[in-house]
Amino acid sequence: MLYDGPITLKANSEFDLIGCEVASKTVKAKVSGSFDFVADLADSKTVRAAVVIFQPGWPVPSDAELASMKVEYNLIDAFTLNGSLSGIATRIALLAQATWPLLKCKRALEKHINSTLPLSGITSKTSFELESDRLNLNSVISKKRLALTFSTPAVAHAPMEPESALVEFDGRQCEIWAPTQAPQHAKRQVADFLTLNRDDVELHTVPIGGSFGRKRYNDFVIETAWIAQRYFQ
Repeated sequence: MLYDGPITLKANSEFDLIGCEVASKTVKAKVSGSFDFVADLADSKTVRAAVVIFQPGWPVPSDAELASMKVEYNLIDAFTLNGSLSGIATRIALLAQATWPLLKCKRALEKHINSTLPLSGITSKTSFELESDRLNLNSVISKKRLALTFSTPAVAHAPMEPESALVEFDGRQCEIWAPTQAPQHAKRQVADFLTLNRDDVELHTVPIGGSFGRKRYNDFVIETAWIAQRYFQ
């Protein structure tokens, strides 16, 4: 059924949001860096940490550059995690009293990586087009059978809740809260990596907020305990 009669629209003054200016209470604070994160309000004595992983060939900041970032972003410390966990990658640990400085410094490191990585090898062609060029597809398309093999690098998880953990370390015992899918392995790995007795490591498994499958690997738990041990020392 169609209605072809007159339609009366409400005036702008009758709307609560449409046509009205709504002031934001957080944007300015976020831009200025004065925004308070919930985690920062919970406990001002807890040290916040973030880890930035540099793959082989990426430009790793020098000790002097890390010292400069420490001052610029008001960090407690910034250092390289040297040890067997790193493997072929380099891990930079950032420590701060609040979350905002960590985010700003992490973004600065990401910008540094993107601005210094070589652009050679970047192409707009698809994998199919590249493989077709390599095989000279036009010359073999008339064959009865054509086999192409494609490969892609591992794609990183992008969960709503990133890998994170909370560690309390007193120099001898370690208590951990972490969203891990393998708590028994995590406890053993932390104890072995920090050379502690396994009975001196207590792990509380908290609900996992996504990234299922990824959180059966406990590198982020070990990293947090590793940073806590070094900070305590």
